[in-house]
Amino acid sequence: MTRSASAFNGVHAAHEQGAVALVMGMSIHGLAISRALACAGVEVYAIEQSPQQPATATRYAKVMYADGINSDRAAEILLHQRQFLPQGRPAVLYASSDNMVRSIAANWSKLSPYFRVSWSKSINTVQHLINKANLEQVCRDRHVLYPRSTILNEGESITAAVAEVGLPILVKPIRPLSGFKAVHIERVEQLQRLVEQFHGDLPFLVQRWIPGGDDTLYFCSMILDNDKPLAQFTGRKLQAFPSGTGVGTVVESCAAPDVRAISEQFITGLGLSGPIAIEYKRDPEGRYWLIEPNVGRTEYSVDLIIQHGLNFPLLEFDLALGRPVAADTAPRREVIWYDSERDPLCYAKLCWAGRTLRPHGKTPVLPYFGHGDIKPLWWALRRLGARFAAAPKHRLARLLGMEREAQINVHGNFDALPQDARAMIEQCGRANPFLSPAWYRNYEQQVACREGESRWYCVRNRKGRLYGVWPLVRIHERGRTILRAMGNYYTPYATLPFDFDADDAAEIFTSAIGQLQAGVDKIEVRPVAPDDRLMEILGRTASVRAVLEAETVNWSREVGGVEEYFNALSGKLRSTIVRKMRSLAARTQVEYRIHSSLAGLEAAMDDYFSVYVGSWKLPEPFPEFIRGLARLAANEGWLRLGLLKVDGQPVAAQMWLVRDGVAYIYKLAYVSESSHWSPGTVLTWHLIENVIKHDHVKRFDYLTGDDNYKQDWMTDSRTLKRVTFANWRRPRGLLFLLRTTFRRQGVA
Repeated sequence: MTRSASAFNGVHAAHEQGAVALVMGMSIHGLAISRALACAGVEVYAIEQSPQQPATATRYAKVMYADGINSDRAAEILLHQRQFLPQGRPAVLYASSDNMVRSIAANWSKLSPYFRVSWSKSINTVQHLINKANLEQVCRDRHVLYPRSTILNEGESITAAVAEVGLPILVKPIRPLSGFKAVHIERVEQLQRLVEQFHGDLPFLVQRWIPGGDDTLYFCSMILDNDKPLAQFTGRKLQAFPSGTGVGTVVESCAAPDVRAISEQFITGLGLSGPIAIEYKRDPEGRYWLIEPNVGRTEYSVDLIIQHGLNFPLLEFDLALGRPVAADTAPRREVIWYDSERDPLCYAKLCWAGRTLRPHGKTPVLPYFGHGDIKPLWWALRRLGARFAAAPKHRLARLLGMEREAQINVHGNFDALPQDARAMIEQCGRANPFLSPAWYRNYEQQVACREGESRWYCVRNRKGRLYGVWPLVRIHERGRTILRAMGNYYTPYATLPFDFDADDAAEIFTSAIGQLQAGVDKIEVRPVAPDDRLMEILGRTASVRAVLEAETVNWSREVGGVEEYFNALSGKLRSTIVRKMRSLAARTQVEYRIHSSLAGLEAAMDDYFSVYVGSWKLPEPFPEFIRGLARLAANEGWLRLGLLKVDGQPVAAQMWLVRDGVAYIYKLAYVSESSHWSPGTVLTWHLIENVIKHDHVKRFDYLTGDDNYKQDWMTDSRTLKRVTFANWRRPRGLLFLLRTTFRRQGVA
């Protein structure tokens, strides 16, 4: 059904020892690019973040793994991965999403010494066109029809936006990788609900809806060299998913001279090089309206173009390297492409409807079939089989009105969350500062981006009701893929925020965990307090298998007044406090300072780090996280940064957070050479006196760690747990479960 590998072999054999290609993302799009290049003699590498993608099994590309390749971190990842490509040989990049193109364009000055792209001569033009907000003016300048549009920003009137455009409308987020792609809206109330649900994805492009079905969507794909078309292809969508607004699942080649002419009119004067795919919709009067152009990358259905006889990826390769682009003399075929990944039965349904294996009289192209490349097909069939096996259970549940399946939306950061999700995190933050928006923002910006990729999972039921917001970091290390609750050694408390009081909480929680487990080796949440609601639901949800292990110890103490607290301490500790304070008081220059505001904070933090450097502790691995925490705590009124200076030199430093009558003792250190003064003990008592008298603290919390000195100050201890949801269907997840079982039985 698709052209065999031999059809391209030998065409450019000279490429084998020259430049290499790097394909970003191994969906069926990336697979088609890899095959087309490899079959023409190009050495192909690929980067993918999920080993579960069937295309990663291809024999035509050497696949590397890196989380975040489809995020704003794409350029950073490319620079890191360049060391694993052949040195001294040019590497041509192939993006497969708008987000990748955006990241490459924004960071091209850093990337250009190491990579080539076919559109390097038109970086600014690509950046301009990829922003949907600019399209209306570009079309107007070129007399190309574009639906009446407006931009809906946060705080602007929804009614005014609708009145400006007129119902019905099509709504799209301006930024790629938002919570939705495009939604057809018939009523103002629908738009209001959409804004509430995806508030964090604003601004939206609000566009007049052009009537017509899936088969009225046409496109023209071209490879350009400074506006000159080196190759052109026109096609038409026959089906899309979701219907009317989604990606084409059945697409055919077709002659469309009007579409080609309008496309040439659109590109004139842009100075554009590289690939462009311009989509149009034909209205009932026969007019073509430009919907959107994809620039810097080929169309998702590029295999249709390749099997038609135009090797677009190879043309890009030569263009990126500055080589002459020869005319492709391969015979042209009329083909029809089926996205059996999104709609597994699309080909079978058309064959059945037309009683033929060649619907529309054209050669069928299936994403995983052919090229002597059997493994991606085998992986795809296995995944399809699992989907069909689960389908009867879900259909029966729907029929009986018992289905309680979670729907999960993914967002890249806290600020991208819809309003109801942000409200849930704000509610959690009222009970615990380490679960607050301010804490998560700082962690995202300073730590998570260096550990992996931040992912905020909004858990809803099928009707859109919000149940949970789970801040996680996707980490790929040593061949393992882990989802870890957003935190590490800096995090004293972690959880999965969830509406545990809902009637169907257990079922939705189970479904959500199961879905997230499918693509990773394990999910980790640590440390979790024994009274956390997460522990409660695990106790009453037998269908969720979680491994609970001791992670650390938390020491705390309830207190009354200063005198009561002091008298309750051991005689040895009381004596040390009195003697050392008297000894220090005899010196001429002893200064205690407690910083709680932004005034003078940066200098105080410099003193804090100087103490840390002179202490027994290892240097802070993420110093900017600590600075960021101090700033946000000062802004929120939580900060109590204690410093003890002797003869003008800081010898002890402690960072406490105080809120709602609780003093959280977060970080402490003293200079090792000053240990004869017991500066840590003295500064601790100074802070205790201060927060009891002025902040009316009723409880001290030493957070994590079972250090002996904490027992001198505190009375109550409890074990904090590590909660692990391991995926036994993956080898590393199964190995973890086996090790845990044997360890508990004393075998290992």
